[in-house]
Amino acid sequence: MKILIPIFTVLYFSIGLNAQLKQKNADQYFELEQYYKAAPIYEELSNKGIKKNNVNWKNIRKAAQAFSYLNKNNKSAEFYEMLNQNNQLVEQDYLDYILVLRQLKRYPRAAEITKKGHKNHPKNKLLSTWQEELSTLLSLYNDLSNNTVDETNLNSGKGDFSPVFYKKGIVFCSKSIQKGFLVGKTGWDNTNFIRLFYATKPDSSSKQRPELMKDKFFSRLHNGPIAFDSTGTQMMITKNVRNKTDKTAYLALFSSTKNEDGEWSDLEPFPYNEETHNVGHASFSNNQKGIYFTSDKPGGFGGTDIYYSEKVNGKWTTPINLGPKINTALDEMFPYMNNQNTLYFSSNGHFGLGGLDIFKIQLNEEQQKVTNLGYPINSSADDFGIIEFNDKSGGYFSSNRTDYIDRIYQWSGEKEFDQFYAYQLSGSVFNATTKEAIEGADISIKMFSEQESHRSKNDGAYHSNLLDSMSYGDKIKVALEVNKPGFIPQTINIDIQLDKKENLVYDFHLKPFDIGSDLSKVLQLNPIYYDVDKATLRKESKIELDKVAKILNENPEMMIELGSHTDCRQTYTYNMELSKRRAISAAEYLKTKIVNPQRIIPIGYGELKLINDCACEGDITSDCSDEEHQENRRTDFIIVKN
Repeated sequence: MKILIPIFTVLYFSIGLNAQLKQKNADQYFELEQYYKAAPIYEELSNKGIKKNNVNWKNIRKAAQAFSYLNKNNKSAEFYEMLNQNNQLVEQDYLDYILVLRQLKRYPRAAEITKKGHKNHPKNKLLSTWQEELSTLLSLYNDLSNNTVDETNLNSGKGDFSPVFYKKGIVFCSKSIQKGFLVGKTGWDNTNFIRLFYATKPDSSSKQRPELMKDKFFSRLHNGPIAFDSTGTQMMITKNVRNKTDKTAYLALFSSTKNEDGEWSDLEPFPYNEETHNVGHASFSNNQKGIYFTSDKPGGFGGTDIYYSEKVNGKWTTPINLGPKINTALDEMFPYMNNQNTLYFSSNGHFGLGGLDIFKIQLNEEQQKVTNLGYPINSSADDFGIIEFNDKSGGYFSSNRTDYIDRIYQWSGEKEFDQFYAYQLSGSVFNATTKEAIEGADISIKMFSEQESHRSKNDGAYHSNLLDSMSYGDKIKVALEVNKPGFIPQTINIDIQLDKKENLVYDFHLKPFDIGSDLSKVLQLNPIYYDVDKATLRKESKIELDKVAKILNENPEMMIELGSHTDCRQTYTYNMELSKRRAISAAEYLKTKIVNPQRIIPIGYGELKLINDCACEGDITSDCSDEEHQENRRTDFIIVKN
């Protein structure tokens, strides 16, 4: 027995060292972005911790992240759900978990996590935006175009993406071959390094045999994506470069110019490359003088942002961030500028179907907003690297929608969301009784956070510019409210998706306030109730009185009789006095809210005007319920002058 003790001691000691070594290895692999190696170790450590009831939540979080980077989203979702069930989700976890759920098309669950995340982190702008846009999900799946999407004949099944036009064909990135002396595979996902290939114009017919690009287009690490200007004589290529300090790889941009003999010059590094961050995914501007590119440099809005730099007198200007309209707290990348100054890019920060979605924005129009291209170009997976034919009849893009392997697709067909629609909101205001136009009516128009105020013209017409920035397929919610002294206010709520109908016309037919009518019925107010034997206003009654005050202030000539009533319980005399006190109580509150407070005449009616069969004075007895008696304890507002 004495011999066994040191044996067990050595055994447990070695097990402990083994666990520590695995933890160290997993953390190192994760830090080096070698998720293919890190993920299974984190999974093993997490499962052991769960079995021993000694959970390391950092390991579970790293497992969720690593599997997500590998596009093993079912695994990732399992670990994120563990964090969720145990209230261990931090602010960033909510964003990451929602993205994973969208890629899995678990949209209802994604909506639940979005609402929970917004509740726990109300200041997070991205969660707030996603919560507001939850209702737009179905519209992204509604096919608002006659697009067709087909897989091209370029795909190797190992990863092909980011096509660009060059000569009479395209250049694209591919992981199809392992090429180069002593070149291994990437630690990220254990796939081949990216190489650049040229192919003639692709289609959906039989397979092509693309040509591997060499010389300036080739190095041992990743090569691409690449960009060419419209003449094909300038290029910007993204390459992996080793950090001199710790040998970790980062993305950097390099430029080259083709001479008259068709030879490319030596690569020149973009002056804003840095070892501490990534710079890549360039696209030339329309004037060929500048580039749009992606970087995760410090000072941006989130993960990766899109920037612009221009070459002036042979030198690149300081990159300019394209701002919060385009860049979010997550990732924007793969910019592409077409020949009409429309910027296409991919993002997982703007609301979409899942993964990276492709968006567009017209840069030469100030009021333009980012538009999701929707289905079928976008899917629940990553969709990126789009290019467009000059005639706008179609183009190519990349997606891993089938099995999380990147493939190049061709899209064709005129996109409905690329058609220009000049949406206008207008209408007229009429007297509902005489049918005549009403001049000088105040119209308030609210749409999301924007608001406009208008006054109807002599023909009763009004016109709003709020829809100027809207695009085909946008879903809008607009509240129109019209007020005119002497008339009952009217509200119209619009909740529609914009289509080919450009002119949205909403007319108002206002009814005059009639002498003798009760404002509470005209405005459909909630009743002004009181507790038994009391004249104190309830909190909810003050809300209704504020609505009456608003009408009185909008109609400075209006005079009302404020009549207060009781139920039949107590004596006739007592009830008369109680009703007077209630009338005065409501009147005094209203007088503090309006101009010309002498326009309110308080009168107590006691039990003289019961509105149901609940009389009980003298020999009459009542078997009415408390709720029925409460109906008689009320206040009405009769118009006596207008």
